[in-house]
Amino acid sequence: MGIAQINELVGAQTAFGADQALFVSWGGFSPDARRLARNEWFQLRLWDADDLVREVTAIYEKLDASIQMKLPLRQVWVAAIDEDSESS
Repeated sequence: MGIAQINELVGAQTAFGADQALFVSWGGFSPDARRLARNEWFQLRLWDADDLVREVTAIYEKLDASIQMKLPLRQVWVAAIDEDSESS
């Protein structure tokens, strides 16, 4: 997403008298859009795919069961190999 889409959200935020706005884009944001969001940190946040997944998984267990049913997730454990210990 670019600066034009961010400006549209900021316009809607102002029109509705909202204190904060969150723009979620699975595909990410242009450098100009990120720069604008940094300047408006307390009023505007941008979440890309990584941010969305991190935030949802952090609070998933606290979500209402009806929401969990609409977004069924299951925790999976995977053994991780420490590459540093392999070279020793």
